[in-house]
Amino acid sequence: MQSKIQYFLILSIFSLGILLPRSDVFALRINEIMYDAPGSDTGAEWVEIYNDEGSSVNLSGYKFFEADTNHGLTLISGNSTLASGDFAIIVSDPTIFESIYPGVSVSIFDSSFSLVNTGGEYIAIKDASGNVLDGLTYDPSIGAGDNGNTLSYSSGVWVSASPTPGTTNASGSTENTDDTNEDTSGSNSDSDSDTVNSTTSSSDGTVSSSENVVETVWTMEIKAPAYGIVGSDVVFESEVYNNNGKKVYPGKLVWNMGDGTVIHQDSAGELRHTYFSTGTYVVYVDYYKATSFPADEPVVSARVNLNVNNNTFTIERGKEIGFLTDVVLTNKSGKEVNLGDWKIVGDLHTYTIPKNTISIYGKDLTLSGTATGFTTGDETITLYDPSGTNVASYNVNQKPDTVITSSSRSSSGSYSTGNIISSSSNNIDSKSLEANVGDAYEKIKDKNPNILLYILLIIAIMFMGAGLGIYFFSNKKSTVKDQDDLDKYNFI
Repeated sequence: MQSKIQYFLILSIFSLGILLPRSDVFALRINEIMYDAPGSDTGAEWVEIYNDEGSSVNLSGYKFFEADTNHGLTLISGNSTLASGDFAIIVSDPTIFESIYPGVSVSIFDSSFSLVNTGGEYIAIKDASGNVLDGLTYDPSIGAGDNGNTLSYSSGVWVSASPTPGTTNASGSTENTDDTNEDTSGSNSDSDSDTVNSTTSSSDGTVSSSENVVETVWTMEIKAPAYGIVGSDVVFESEVYNNNGKKVYPGKLVWNMGDGTVIHQDSAGELRHTYFSTGTYVVYVDYYKATSFPADEPVVSARVNLNVNNNTFTIERGKEIGFLTDVVLTNKSGKEVNLGDWKIVGDLHTYTIPKNTISIYGKDLTLSGTATGFTTGDETITLYDPSGTNVASYNVNQKPDTVITSSSRSSSGSYSTGNIISSSSNNIDSKSLEANVGDAYEKIKDKNPNILLYILLIIAIMFMGAGLGIYFFSNKKSTVKDQDDLDKYNFI
């Protein structure tokens, strides 16, 4: 009986040992990351993995996950099976890695990847079935940016330390960050006169390593025009700098344009927005790390004020070629304006101005009649901005050259209107009538300089038609007479 009890206890303990969780569920561990090698880091990035299990692991079919992509692993040297306690290096370019770290004797795998230098990103090791064995989002704010160090897993924390590919990691070292944290909240004195720059700094707390505390103060600069134009694109530019003074490109920017519009942007750079009403708008921008949006607070924020003014344009008909007429726009807004997608509406049709048609301040912009299709029949033309606002109008009847009876003009160039003829007059002076006909012709000729050519052409065609008619008529008459003579003399 006692032997049976001992057997049962031994079996129970054995079974319990199988069910107890292991102290570390990962067979592999990401151990060291070179994400920003000094100088141009193209091809110089690498990731070290470490087998912390008590048994060997075969990496055949394993994947390195980065940039939302499963990258394959190609064995370059060493063995695809890692014994317990062995290291392996995943490199982006084996030739460059060998030139920087000659003599590394651990297994080396080639893979196609490119680690981001700012903001960090999620990386992982996956087995052949796609299961994540170890994964993390590395944090460049700890350090190791473009200074020769790596992010190293040491004593349970990530620190910035000297690179040790294939061997035990070094302990943390102090980052060389000569941050003076100057006040950069003012405008950039090197900017153009029509540009407003606003830079705001915001602290992201502190990051502790085993040996140092690094303050992470990031800055953002927003550039905007001195003012905007209603209905025209306003171009903003943003630049974000980390605590080392390096520009940050990945990330998430949330723009509050001040007019009720919120725009999400994937990285710093150029942004365009159109305002449809005048006023002063406060543009407020929050920058988040790509891996922390929207859960965490923004790393840095900035704001800039923008005045939006009405357009000031004039529009009129220009040179006439036949029945077509040019349209002339004059920009008096005080600024260069992109007229893309603006509309010109005439009496007969509507023309949409092509994108990126630029109107220079103080200059005339002539749109050809052959391109727009406007004719002399379009007595009224109106310019509309993209919001549908009437910017400028023109009516040919508003011109000062009304019907006149005398071609005399004042010294200022305007027509004299002292002898207007009334249609109800019973006594018509033949000389006055002749003068009026002559003036009417002059007016027509002024509107269309080719009218004389058209009149001469019509007269020539009339004479040609009359001549051809006389010729055919006389020829037909002669033929009939000849036939009558033949019948008279009965020629057979």
